[in-house]
Formats: sequence, structure tokens, C-alpha cells
Amino acid sequence: MNEYFNQLIWKDEDYTIDLDDSYQISVSGDGSENNRIGSLSAGETQVLALSFMAALSDISGFDAPVVIDTPLGRISGENRTLIAQNLPTYLSDTQLTFLMTDTEYAGDVKRFLKGKVANKYVLDFDGGTTEVLADE
Repeated sequence: MNEYFNQLIWKDEDYTIDLDDSYQISVSGDGSENNRIGSLSAGETQVLALSFMAALSDISGFDAPVVIDTPLGRISGENRTLIAQNLPTYLSDTQLTFLMTDTEYAGDVKRFLKGKVANKYVLDFDGGTTEVLADE
């Protein structure tokens, strides 16, 4: 989890992520031993959750499909690119379903994930009904 978090996080600072016996996560960095988990931004918290999930999958050997709604919704710019580059590698033997907005699945994110996407669908909401359309 520590390795994944530090590879995905966009700050130049090195963090230390610890998981204790009661599964409590602590985050320290910048020479401080204080737990900084409460001061993480929404995007950093999202990266921590993705890192935890990747580490848990890696260590347990348990393969289960993963569904993530708006995985990059709180992540901006080049940080989205880092996640798009690395997350499929971290969860390489896992079926991932991302429910993304059109702004999430664009630019570099689309470029890095395109070869790894088996199916893409568009939800078309019109007149109180949502239609699922296959997207080329």
C-alpha cells in the first residue's frame, strides 16, 4: 500500500502508510510522525483507497471484480494520467468496471486505458428513461 500510494500521489513528498492489526491506516510524511490521514485532500483519499484495494488484491491473491463509480472524479490533470497508467498494472488480474463521466474518460486517461478496455457503453438519459448504448 505504501509503494502504490507513493507511486500514484502527485506530491514530491514521500509518505509512510501503515496498517495496524485492527486495520487502521495511518499516514505520515515530511519527517512528521503525526497521523495526517485527516488532512488528506479528497483526491489524496481516493488515491489511498485505490492503493489499499490494489495492495489487498496483491497480498490476498483473491480475485474479485471491482466496480468504481467516478474513479477520477476528484483527481485533476496529470494526476489522472498517473492513475490511468498505473492502476491497470496494479490490478492486472482483476476485472475492473469504471463508471466514468465523459470528462474522466478523455485525453491521456483514454489513451492509457484504451487498449485495456474490453467494452465501453454510454448511458443516454432522455425523457425519464436511460438507454445503454454500445460505444465504438
